[in-house]
Amino acid sequence: MKTSFANHIRNLFLRAAVPVALAAAVSACSDYIEAPGPDFTVSDEPTNVTVSLSIPSMTPVSRADLSNAQLKQVNSVWVRTYSSITGEATCDWVKVQTGHSDEHISHTADLKTKSGYNFIVAVANVENPGVTVDENGNISEEKPLSTLLEAADTWQKFLAISACTPNTTEQLFNGISQQYPTIPMSGIYTSASDMNHPDGGWESACYTPIFIPVDKGNPYKLPGMIHLRRLISQINFNIMPGDDVTISPQSFTVVNAPDYSWLYERQSGVEGVNPNPGDACTEDTKDNFYTTSEQFASNYIYPLTGNNVPEGSYTFNYWQGENKHMALPAANCDTYNKRELENKRTAEGAVPGTSSSLQNTGVYVSLSGDTWTPNNMASYVILRCDVTLKNPVSVDGRDYTREGNGIYVIHLGYCEGDNAAEKSADFNCRRNINYTYNITVKDINNIYVEAVADTETQPGAEGLVSDVENKTIMLDCHYGSFNVYLTDEELGFTHDTDYTFGYIVQAFFGGTEYTFDENNPPANDNERALVRWIELRPTTGENVLADYKPLAPKTGSDGSTFTLDMVQNGLSDDCRSASGWYTVFVNEYVYEADADESTGADNWTKYVNQNNRRAYIRVRHGLSADGESAYAQSKYGVSQRSIQTYYSLDNYTPAEGAIPAKTAIGVEHINELRGLNMRRSYSPTGVLDANNGRYNVWAWLNGTNSGTAPQSGSASKSWSTVVQTNTLQSIPAMTNTNQYYTQAASVQNMPALAQFGGTLNPSPQDPVASSNTRSDYIEAINACMSRNRDLNGNGTIEPEELRWYVPALGKYLRMILGRNSLQTPLMDYANTPRIYVGTGSGDNGYATRLLVYASNNYALWAMEGLSSSAWTGNFPLYTQGGPWEVRCIRNLGSNLSTVTPRRKGVCSIQPQRSQESGDHELL
Repeated sequence: MKTSFANHIRNLFLRAAVPVALAAAVSACSDYIEAPGPDFTVSDEPTNVTVSLSIPSMTPVSRADLSNAQLKQVNSVWVRTYSSITGEATCDWVKVQTGHSDEHISHTADLKTKSGYNFIVAVANVENPGVTVDENGNISEEKPLSTLLEAADTWQKFLAISACTPNTTEQLFNGISQQYPTIPMSGIYTSASDMNHPDGGWESACYTPIFIPVDKGNPYKLPGMIHLRRLISQINFNIMPGDDVTISPQSFTVVNAPDYSWLYERQSGVEGVNPNPGDACTEDTKDNFYTTSEQFASNYIYPLTGNNVPEGSYTFNYWQGENKHMALPAANCDTYNKRELENKRTAEGAVPGTSSSLQNTGVYVSLSGDTWTPNNMASYVILRCDVTLKNPVSVDGRDYTREGNGIYVIHLGYCEGDNAAEKSADFNCRRNINYTYNITVKDINNIYVEAVADTETQPGAEGLVSDVENKTIMLDCHYGSFNVYLTDEELGFTHDTDYTFGYIVQAFFGGTEYTFDENNPPANDNERALVRWIELRPTTGENVLADYKPLAPKTGSDGSTFTLDMVQNGLSDDCRSASGWYTVFVNEYVYEADADESTGADNWTKYVNQNNRRAYIRVRHGLSADGESAYAQSKYGVSQRSIQTYYSLDNYTPAEGAIPAKTAIGVEHINELRGLNMRRSYSPTGVLDANNGRYNVWAWLNGTNSGTAPQSGSASKSWSTVVQTNTLQSIPAMTNTNQYYTQAASVQNMPALAQFGGTLNPSPQDPVASSNTRSDYIEAINACMSRNRDLNGNGTIEPEELRWYVPALGKYLRMILGRNSLQTPLMDYANTPRIYVGTGSGDNGYATRLLVYASNNYALWAMEGLSSSAWTGNFPLYTQGGPWEVRCIRNLGSNLSTVTPRRKGVCSIQPQRSQESGDHELL
């Protein structure tokens, strides 16, 4: 029995055969006279034809773009004909080796085929991988397309071939991979006047057979050409703020990107024909056909500039394979909001009608109705974006800053059709198209309304809206601290009965969001780790940081430290502050149980490059019925960025000697100490390492001036000698006319560094120009110690407490080379078109704000890429002034309980003096 798809193909053959039969009947009524030129009346006769080939254009527009050469690179083209009557191949594959990247440059293929109605097809870049997928959803072993094509001696076998399309972070972002650096293409023959089709027009063109005549003379040159089309498309998103908000995109997630696309495009809306290989999947097997979720951190999102583009706009893009879907006719999807409406279900154990009794199912009404079907697998993007209203809102007579952590679902499509209703039903992502989606975030009030009124006015927008009484504390990824005021009543000290202390904690691990509050507290150690990155201790006043002591029962605890989830169960009097002021200690954005982080293998890949984690303190809040949107009115808010890294999360570093595999380097986002003048007094002999900054800082902490610093034990310097434990770091105001730079005074949420004890040597090129105030100066190699913490509270510095440190020059060089992988690169060359230096000097050495201090006593000349020079002596750096910049880093996936002198097996990068420059060294 023939399948429905086979019947569809058979009907194509029969329709094509009708004109052939009529032509044969007419010719039978007359005497046969051989005429010169092509004969269009004879089928199934050997004949020679020549067909031209053309490579398509696809205009690139953004940063994830492939170059023109990559987009158009064709290393090989295979051409073949199949009879539309019998389905048999009517010629062998003709293999054209091109090796070019020309756009619409004509090439030809000579085919020894058979006359009659044929499908003329072509495949380019056959070295790419593919599979075959049958009508029951069975996927074959992955093989090169060339192997699959050689076996495709019938039309149906050819149609069963699918090419592998982007499905990893690397492939989705780049469109290609290192292993397969070309894009697979397929082509069909079209007439010379029919080179362009509407988006869906290629489907019918693919199944329009071409009559190939018999030509007794030279090979007949077909008048049209084979038009090659890429199997992938580029998806561009431009995110712009409305007039009343500022936005900060945190991440985007690509959902339902297909793993395979038919090599030869199939028709939509034809009974028995699957437009996508994944249409044969079930809910249990969908992961075999689709990459159901791939998250991209904010380092993949770039500022967007241009004419008529609002300030504070962003852009991102990626590549994916064809994935064609339409809304169900019965769903009546005639407006945009209906596109993102999900079916709801009653949460397990919930009472119907109560808050959070309903949950989204992931089944979209417009695509799948009430139950999951393969049509539900249309591709979409989830955008996470921080949104802040520019003006305060008044709640209960008090002004609050309204912030939102918006989660926006955007299905692809919404392009095809003559009106909004028709476009709303379009969920297609077709091949070889450059899509651009312009998204304007106008407000967060729709999320607020849903949370407080259970009215889902915008199904594609969910998240948390918070009205914060005090300014939200924004923190980098390292340790931080600040003070808050909480009354005895707010913390439950004055209540004899059970008291509900409201809080919300949002944490991310492995791309998954975890939300906890007083009604949903952490239930086990893993969940508690996602909440207890915030600890509180009583202090004596608004401007006095408490001494840190760990949470009980850790060594060094004193019973006065508590976490947000502990308040509801009642706090001991040891936790009570007589002043009402408490120091909030925020941990580094790390989830590790031990100092030896190598035991967690690739655990670090789950917490780097994540969304900001947040906490809201003293909260009153509402929750929408579906549990997807929340409103919080809080006294304090905290938002912390995750660690960024330029290391791959997919291709791990191999083991090297004693260094385990899967290690990496984490980087902070900003230098909170910009504005302090750096000096150096540490000049050991033969101690400092060109790559190992952690060892360099450890050697300084031990006062090692020669030989090798100890690898374990406490450092000779104590915490009190490197930081001012109870004082917040103040940064003075700057107006440096020599550097064309101004900066307001600020207070950073970390303990102040110890003041520099040596000779100041003021300079007009310093951040605080020509200052004689000692508090404006710090020891350069000590710059990152305030990012660390006395974890056991004993006052001594142990190796496991040296987590963040000043990099050596070798790490800075890697940071520059890997800058495109960082959300906040060390030097943003794209947005720094001009360097301002001292008047009349003409020397980059005067641009000290772009010099970066390395712990092996070198300076990176960031304005020149990989240039560097030794920082000799306390003050002169060939010209004047010390470096302004430092960027603290952290080891990931390694054992922090010891300090290794040098990384064995890693070649150190030694600067070589340039004879041309004379005053600094070039790499």
